[in-house]
Amino acid sequence: MSVAPPQTTEVRPPLIELRRYQVPFDGRNTAGAPVYDRDRGRVADGVDGTRVSDNSGAESNIVAAEVLLDEAIEAARSMADPFAS
Repeated sequence: MSVAPPQTTEVRPPLIELRRYQVPFDGRNTAGAPVYDRDRGRVADGVDGTRVSDNSGAESNIVAAEVLLDEAIEAARSMADPFAS
């Protein structure tokens, strides 16, 4: 008896959907300020009305990493290879 391989489904949303989730990180939110500090690599816990949280917990950073992964990969590819001779 043969067993069919499990069916896979697309886990990652399409790029257009990811872009929708990136919008608040760049400041297009009710606070009008970025939630993601690219210089420090820090993601705020959220937006409360017109204020970005001062806190930055693990959950916020994990979710941001999932949403911003493609951007991080693109940035890494554009960097010089530190091991190149």
